[in-house]
Amino acid sequence: MGTLTERIFRMIKRLAASIREYKTAALLTPLFILGEVGIECCIPFLTAGLIDQIESGCDMNTILKYGGQLLILAFLSLIFGVLAGNFAAKASCGFAKNLRGDVFRSIQRFSFANIDRFSISSLVTRLTTDISNVQMAFMVIIRTAIRCPMMLIFSFIMSIRLGGKLSLVYALIVPVLGFGLFKIIFTVMPIFKRIFKKYDRLNESVQENVKGMRVVKSFVREEYETEKFEEYQILYGSENRKWVEFDEMPPHLFESIIAIEDKRFYDHNGVDWLRTGKAVLNLATSGDDSYGGS
Repeated sequence: MGTLTERIFRMIKRLAASIREYKTAALLTPLFILGEVGIECCIPFLTAGLIDQIESGCDMNTILKYGGQLLILAFLSLIFGVLAGNFAAKASCGFAKNLRGDVFRSIQRFSFANIDRFSISSLVTRLTTDISNVQMAFMVIIRTAIRCPMMLIFSFIMSIRLGGKLSLVYALIVPVLGFGLFKIIFTVMPIFKRIFKKYDRLNESVQENVKGMRVVKSFVREEYETEKFEEYQILYGSENRKWVEFDEMPPHLFESIIAIEDKRFYDHNGVDWLRTGKAVLNLATSGDDSYGGS
């Protein structure tokens, strides 16, 4: 069977074979990401130089010079970001298209033993949800997985040039963030595996009802099949959630929710009549109930 590392490398090599004609787009994406990150890290450095010039009493020409440079850098960063997103979307969608075709052709070559081993609902999940997840993972790898380390490296270099000893904060924060990331991965992975087993049963229930619709109606089993489907749906939905006690929730989570949902939370006494009035007016005029009150 080989070690886990060997199996992972074989899996990556087999998946990478489906990139094919989209290799150019997949390679250009990290290059544009690298350019975008480099420019974004240079902008604060240039801004700091402008502030130093202003404090030393520079003239308007110097300010316009720095302002023009910042404008050019911001425009270049925007272009690099757009091109990176465009090539990443093209590469990931093309990779998913090729992979789906490869998996389908592989299924067509199944032996009778494999046909008995894999259920139809499981194969449907592999061709749809699984490949969509692989597509998103591939896009994250060629964008975020490149952008974040490069941003960390460039930021660390710039912080050393600008902040000196203050940059040592990175040496303390990075191990903490890495530990938290791996803890999340190892906590979520078992839940992820359980979800897909239940997702297969959910697809199987849908397939049975669609394929045997006449049989279900002939034997008056609609209520039973509906209850079975709802049970699978509840099981599938419950696996996506994990109960956390109120005291275990971090205070920063409350602050972020308040900042997103109700910016005037600390300004009103219990009820935000302004937002409530706007919500009622929005519901009466457009019928849109997504505008909440507080």
